[in-house]
Amino acid sequence: KLMKLNPNISDFIKNRLESTKENRYILFEETDLENLKKLILENAKSEEEKEELIDKANQNYNGIFLIHALPHKVIDDVVRSLTYRKQQSGRTKVREARDKYFPNWDEIINADYISETIRKVNHSNWFLEESYKRHLDLKEGN
Repeated sequence: KLMKLNPNISDFIKNRLESTKENRYILFEETDLENLKKLILENAKSEEEKEELIDKANQNYNGIFLIHALPHKVIDDVVRSLTYRKQQSGRTKVREARDKYFPNWDEIINADYISETIRKVNHSNWFLEESYKRHLDLKEGN
């Protein structure tokens, strides 16, 4: 099993719902953590880097593992760390390993981008509505 998109994602997008705990766009699978560890073990330069990145993969906030809530963010952070200061061939090797363990990566990243865009649009709409209310309040005051 691989990390996958929520079967309801099209409805979430159509209704402009952001990815939240209740409406996750991207669903974590237990094998995602195993695959991330394999990616780290195959590509880390040193034992110290392996330990550091495996710790990053297991980050825990108030009893919730970050990889369960935001698997794509954790994987992306690990990939960025693994490609840091590597030559093009090394970066290519890391990305090829990422694509081997997470073959739907482009789909995952696109879903995250859509969620972020919806979040920004929703925030802008809220801000615009609040600004309009303030405009009406100020207008009434004159």
